[in-house]
Amino acid sequence: MPQNIAERDWKILRDLHDELIERSRELSLEKVSRLLADSKKTSRERYVDIKELMKEEDEDFAVAIDDLRRSTALLKLAAMVYRKLLSDEELSRFSPETRVAVDRLMGAFRD
Repeated sequence: MPQNIAERDWKILRDLHDELIERSRELSLEKVSRLLADSKKTSRERYVDIKELMKEEDEDFAVAIDDLRRSTALLKLAAMVYRKLLSDEELSRFSPETRVAVDRLMGAFRD
């Protein structure tokens, strides 16, 4: 398995990066909206839930998207796939070698 992502795939990932940031944050805000709308909980409970959620979302963001470097791109890409931030069409743009490497790395997330 390659340690670094191929140049062609690195360019694809860089081109997608801003969109993936936006998508990740949008998904986080949708989760916050669902928590806010939960009328079965008190305001305090919803606040605590949102605070915990944002901590988790920030950690997920750091693992999958933040500080994108070529040396860690395959790991980041695997984290993005695991968190369903990439569509099948977007993933299909990457080389077969990169997709195989990502699939192998995802095994670590599943365990």
